[in-house]
Amino acid sequence: MALLTVPFPAFGVRAVWAPAGPFRLAQPRRLIARGQAAALFRAAGWRHPFGHLRLTSTMPPGGGGGASTAAIVATARLLGLAAPRLPDLAVAIERASDPSMLADPGAWLWAPRRARAVRQMARPAPMRLVGGFVGPPRWTDPGDGAFDDISDLVTCWDGAETAADFAALAQASATRRLGRLGEDPAPWADAVRQSGALGFIIAHSGSARGLLLALDAGPPAILAARRALQARGARGCVTGRVGGAA
Repeated sequence: MALLTVPFPAFGVRAVWAPAGPFRLAQPRRLIARGQAAALFRAAGWRHPFGHLRLTSTMPPGGGGGASTAAIVATARLLGLAAPRLPDLAVAIERASDPSMLADPGAWLWAPRRARAVRQMARPAPMRLVGGFVGPPRWTDPGDGAFDDISDLVTCWDGAETAADFAALAQASATRRLGRLGEDPAPWADAVRQSGALGFIIAHSGSARGLLLALDAGPPAILAARRALQARGARGCVTGRVGGAA
């Protein structure tokens, strides 16, 4: 079971810790449980958590952007935990992970239940992503083993060169995922045609979905993609660059 992450610079988690007084955990959006925070303190060598820990996120929990793993990684770094320990800590604490603790998370085929890189992948050609969140949050189920077989797509990825090549592979993977979710992919294929996008993309777990455009897509194309997403129920639409050099 493996996934490919699409790093998106607009999304992230910030952790601030004031190490004084009894433990307080403040998070406007619930990212991690108090017990998970306590586990990080224990891993750092303290028996009990203390001080004021504040976590803020630019992405919604349950959206598929890796908010919970990012919160664990941000807190672990604040507490001085060594980088090589972070993948195993993420799995130990939430039984799942994404590669957000790596310097170049988009360059690896990642096994989320084992927190291990399966193999290095070519970074996709740079593209413009217009994305949003469709439906209620869908939290990661650590027991979910319903991963699609993408071995053929991984092989094709090695030979992809253009943005259109990579977007077509992303859409093929997304189409398989929608089929497993019992959803008709036709409305999303229609959104690609209507907006002039190169392809569509969805999160394996979470409500994130988006349209991939050429990097030089201008305001009219971006607006068309945003309208296509909103017509299919997307909220919180954002735009940013993905792919290319790390």
